Amino acid sequence: MKNYELITLDDKMYRCRRIEIKTWGCCLIASTLLLKKLINSQNNYYSEEAQYIDEQIFFFIPPSYYRHSDKKLAHLIQKSL
Repeated sequence: MKNYELITLDDKMYRCRRIEIKTWGCCLIASTLLLKKLINSQNNYYSEEAQYIDEQIFFFIPPSYYRHSDKKLAHLIQKSL
């Protein structure tokens, strides 16, 4: 079962997902669309709130990855680390 959470930033809601990743445990995964709203082109946070949100997220994924099962998503992330 996919475990989704919502994060609100600047009055917009972003869907995130909690998954189990071997050796890392339960991790919060978010879309790269959210990442673009947290960090600017100079790699600085837009705000303290943006930094706080970023520090809660283990990994950012392309939006199309949300369709994958938890197991497949965990495998893709582990390959990227």
